[in-house]
Amino acid sequence: MHKIELGVMSYSHLSCENLKMRFHPRRLFLHSIALGLTGVFLPGCGLKLQAKARIPYRSIYIEGPLSNDLRYALQYNIPIFTSAIVVANPQAADLILVIERDEVNSTILAYSATGQITAFALNNLVGFYAYAANGQSVITERNIYVVRDMNFTVSTVLAAEIQQKQMVQDMKAELAMQIVRQLMALGRL
Repeated sequence: MHKIELGVMSYSHLSCENLKMRFHPRRLFLHSIALGLTGVFLPGCGLKLQAKARIPYRSIYIEGPLSNDLRYALQYNIPIFTSAIVVANPQAADLILVIERDEVNSTILAYSATGQITAFALNNLVGFYAYAANGQSVITERNIYVVRDMNFTVSTVLAAEIQQKQMVQDMKAELAMQIVRQLMALGRL
């Protein structure tokens, strides 16, 4: 048996005899049976992978004054969770998703004894509707919003700004998922 040493670690357990024992054909066969049985019995206990929602539209075009973060989240999530794809041309789309507004506002929640802001709420409002290529209304006009509270101190202004940008990005991802859930519900009609 050869002993290999690199720095402080010893690799003497990596001999040919040990490797043969580790990858013995009988052991590999038993491991593959156990893995196969696990794959057979897990669906029986109710565990299954989530399938894509089958919606009656194959392609979706997104239009309107929406932020890049929201557009990216929608373009990413729609093909993952539904049977549709996002297209760049409205003539190629079966469904048009119109984002009417995508507004981010903040509201002051608390002041310190010296009159400085110590907490505020971030609000993200998105208004949208969808219609089919033939002009038929599919999703009526609706507004959805997300609110996040944020503490603030004057000594950490830069960190608070970074945190606020991250919170807005997370809020847009959550709003995109809410819109995708509305699209997924079209498959149940």
